[in-house]
Amino acid sequence: ERREDDRRRDEDKRRREEEDRRRRDDEDRRRRDDRRRQEEDQRRREDDIRRQEAARRADEDAKRAAEDMERKRAQQQVQQKAALSIRRVIQKVRSATADNFEAAKAELEDILKHELDNTGQQRQRIWQECNDGLEQGRRRVDAERQQRQEKEEKIRKIEEQKKKQQEEMERKRLEIAAKREEEEKQRKELQEKRMQENRSALEVRKAIQKIRIAVSKDQEDISASAEQMKADLEKALAEDLDKTGTMKAQLEAESVTVKESLERRLEQIEKDKVQQEVSRQICKELEKLVEASEASLKKVLESEKPLSEKKETTPDGVEETFQGVKDACQEAKDSCNVCADMIKAKVFEIRDWDNKKLLQSLKQRSMLVTQSVDQALKRAEAAKAAAIRCAAAWQKTREIKALFSKYGTKDALSKKEIAKYAKSELKFTLKEETLEKICRDLVPEGERGIKVEQFHLLTAAIGIYRELERDTKRREERLEREEAITKIKAELSQKTKDAATPVDEANQSVETVERKVNPLAGQAKTLSSGKMQELADECDRMVQEAKSSVERARKHIEDLGDGFGEKYKAEIDEMVKADTKQLVLKLGRFDRRLERTANLLAMFRGRVEERIKDELTHLKKVARTLLRSNRELRNVTSDEFFASIDTNGDGEIDEKEWLAFFETANKDIDMKEFTAETADSAGGAEGEGAGAKATGGDEKAKGSASAEGGEGEAKEGAEASKDDAEKAEKAEGKGEAEDAKEEDEVDLSPESLSKLFKFLLMEGSSTMKKDEFMYLTRVYYQVIKATGLTDSRKVSDEGKTLRRLDVKEVVEVLQGPCKEENNSRRIFGKLMKDGLEGWITVSGNLGTPYLKEGGYTWKVIRETILTEAFDVGEKTETKSVRETVPRKLKPGEILEVYEWPRKDETSGLTRMKAKVVSDGSIGWITTVGNQGTTFALLA
Repeated sequence: ERREDDRRRDEDKRRREEEDRRRRDDEDRRRRDDRRRQEEDQRRREDDIRRQEAARRADEDAKRAAEDMERKRAQQQVQQKAALSIRRVIQKVRSATADNFEAAKAELEDILKHELDNTGQQRQRIWQECNDGLEQGRRRVDAERQQRQEKEEKIRKIEEQKKKQQEEMERKRLEIAAKREEEEKQRKELQEKRMQENRSALEVRKAIQKIRIAVSKDQEDISASAEQMKADLEKALAEDLDKTGTMKAQLEAESVTVKESLERRLEQIEKDKVQQEVSRQICKELEKLVEASEASLKKVLESEKPLSEKKETTPDGVEETFQGVKDACQEAKDSCNVCADMIKAKVFEIRDWDNKKLLQSLKQRSMLVTQSVDQALKRAEAAKAAAIRCAAAWQKTREIKALFSKYGTKDALSKKEIAKYAKSELKFTLKEETLEKICRDLVPEGERGIKVEQFHLLTAAIGIYRELERDTKRREERLEREEAITKIKAELSQKTKDAATPVDEANQSVETVERKVNPLAGQAKTLSSGKMQELADECDRMVQEAKSSVERARKHIEDLGDGFGEKYKAEIDEMVKADTKQLVLKLGRFDRRLERTANLLAMFRGRVEERIKDELTHLKKVARTLLRSNRELRNVTSDEFFASIDTNGDGEIDEKEWLAFFETANKDIDMKEFTAETADSAGGAEGEGAGAKATGGDEKAKGSASAEGGEGEAKEGAEASKDDAEKAEKAEGKGEAEDAKEEDEVDLSPESLSKLFKFLLMEGSSTMKKDEFMYLTRVYYQVIKATGLTDSRKVSDEGKTLRRLDVKEVVEVLQGPCKEENNSRRIFGKLMKDGLEGWITVSGNLGTPYLKEGGYTWKVIRETILTEAFDVGEKTETKSVRETVPRKLKPGEILEVYEWPRKDETSGLTRMKAKVVSDGSIGWITTVGNQGTTFALLA
């Protein structure tokens, strides 16, 4: 223990010594730090003093420089002011006129005496400007004086010329006045002569006009005055015709014409007299016919009266009387028809006005007779109906009296006879008390029985008591029915409760189907076509089972009313309908839910075909990449490569040759070297590119593909179904829609390659032709950023730049893309614009893209025609099953390029071979017309 205590004391001593040493070291460090800080403070103070001294010297230098600058500026201002004032006066001298030049010159001399010495270095230049200004002013004044003299001379000459012109104008005015006076005299003489001719012509025309007026009056007889008018005309012609001058020939012609018209008028008057006599005879005959028809009307009115008399008759008598009225009406109508036929036949033969008016009045009388006959016939028909009703009433009265006489004796019915009548005729047995009541109510006091006048009351009373007895029976039946229905209702209530079980089972089936179908839209993104087909078939089976369950529940509800007989079926059906209303509504909602589920399933099935096409398109991309890479590895041309696959040399590749190539093809290739830049391109209307490493014939190639998050699916058919699909997508694939790279398998098995081969073939073909193979392996790039075409592969080589490429220009890849040492990618290609070949950079060493795969698709912008051959008028044989060419292409249709546009030298059209994406039609289309009109452009 002592040793342990000694050891502890030694350790404590060493620890204290160590602490003292550390403390001394810390104090030494602190002293050194203080010394270093003091030295740094001293250096900072010295630096501050040096900076202050430098700043003071800089301020003094700046102050001296500012003073020098201010002095120079003041001196320059004085010089500029003096120079400016002198230049103002120089400018005044330059622009002075002859009147103020001397004053400006004196002002310049004065200012030069006072300000010239203040101009400093500008003195010599300003003195020279003064001399130049004086010289310019003198020249200006001299020129102005010269112009003034020339102007005065010109004004003098103009005044002299004006004086001569005025004298000439006065002479001409006098000549014109004399000429006008002579012309006025001749005009008056000519006017007097014309007035005389007009007076003579007026006299002749008066006689002519008198005849014209007489001839124009069609209704007047001018036979008596015709000779006098002729004599007056001849007299006027003899006295005045020769005095009419130039109007003589015209008046002679008018006089001849008016004489001829007068003769024709006289002849017409004679004809009218004859025609008037004929018309008068026609009107007399027609008047006799009208009077005969009016007599027939009176006969009709007489025969109509018996129908309106209310006397006892029979229906047969009424019919006989009405037939007599009809016969009289027919006779009157026949007479009126004769009148109408005669009027129609003779109306154009009557031309004079008086007979026309008479004919019109006769026609109105005939029409009035016709209307009266029609009205009489209508009245007779109405009277006939009333008469028949009256005859029927008389007949009924006779029948009642006969019935009364059958059961009654003498003139009354006794109680016994009443009971017999009720039992025989009304099929009702009267009780004694009922019979007593009837007799007490209907038989007057003191009478033996019921008279014939009260017979109808007896019949009514018997009917009332018969209905009262029937009401009693109906009440008993109603009570019995209510009791039975109460029992049935209790049984139905329990059955209705039991019917809820199959409805709940149907609900579970529907919910199971919905849980299975709703996520399909989201699953469609990741499933293969085979799995999608299996899933769709399974969902179809579940939907059918759910529909069967709903139908079983509905059938169970419909059969609830069975088993109670047919007696109360209507009431039972109403009760079942009321009790099961909510269950039926549920089943209706099940139908709508199943319909919605079927719509979602139909949309999912529609995506199966799209997925198959997408998979084949994806596989096409991979196969094309493998073809390109193997061609590059073999270092052969496209023709040689095709020949190596076409082993039988028939110019076509069959399915066996296709599979044989892929069986031996080198698949151990990093396809990103060939397709990385094509991921975002249209790719000849292809799908997403493959970017993995293929490993063998029967193995599967790994590929990478990125799924774009947040992008919605294609629009579906119905709006409701589309909303459901979107909701299902969000619920199922919320996490799957994020951007993430995942491994995708590319099946290169013989079965998949066989499907791809059939997918690539033209419709109706079993082999792949050379041009189709070339189209498959041909690759186009589109410029997205300006770059250059060079004749050397490497950018570092000092190659020649052949030309610059514009954005959207298209390049066909002949070799590559090749990766360079600096990580840039280059291709050897041919420009489709001018056919120039060279090396182009696809992406730079920092990943900057210059080209992307594209140029496969074109868009129609104007309506044009798709034809079979390159020449518009040429016809070619086609093996296509579907005859789709020639046909019209509408704006907006998308085309895939088969052969790039080239110009037809004959027609001047630029033509391109293409495939219509919408229906697969292949043919030639005009892209640019011979007048420069564009029909299609790169999409």
